[in-house]
Amino acid sequence: MAGYETVLAALGDDVQSLTIDLPGFGDAAGEPGSSVAEMATAVGAKIRASSPASWVLVGHSMGCKIACV
Repeated sequence: MAGYETVLAALGDDVQSLTIDLPGFGDAAGEPGSSVAEMATAVGAKIRASSPASWVLVGHSMGCKIACV
């Protein structure tokens, strides 16, 4: 995912990262569900699908708004 490579490199190999394109953005530009609630639901589903033992959600711009929901 463009823009996050530097952040991911700084986190190192001890941190597993899941990068998510929100519906309507990036590789998910054609996906429906562009309301804040729909985006939050989509992000939650992707986190659950990856089955992390623990997680921290970080976002930028619209992603930050979703992380705060």
